[in-house]
Amino acid sequence: MSLLCIGLLTAAMEVRCIETDSFTLRWQHSVEHSGWYEQYRLSGQQFLLVESAVQQSGAGMEPAPDARLVDGWWISRPAASLGIPELILPDSAFTSPMQLCLQSDCQPLRSWLTGNKDSTTPVRLFAGTQTPVDNEH
Repeated sequence: MSLLCIGLLTAAMEVRCIETDSFTLRWQHSVEHSGWYEQYRLSGQQFLLVESAVQQSGAGMEPAPDARLVDGWWISRPAASLGIPELILPDSAFTSPMQLCLQSDCQPLRSWLTGNKDSTTPVRLFAGTQTPVDNEH
């Protein structure tokens, strides 16, 4: 099992690591106000994008050329996925909070942290190597 680590991007970064092999990020586009999600798998010290989907196109969120329409979502699965070492995720005051889903447990991204939940500081996600702080939410 891999470790997904979550922390605020500050000098005194609180970090929480959770055992998981995959996760999903869900959010609402700030202009189109439609859903978007990305599913990732952890591979060593990197994230691999497994699937992405948008509910509609427009304002910089065009479906990938290989996307197919399934139940109102344009879903795409990359043929090859480059390893991503970390994700830096800002929140927007114009949308509902980004959701982090571990299996079927979806919570606002910042609720996975226990300390400072300042909504103006970006959140950093990275694959960890240390012992997890906890593995349940």
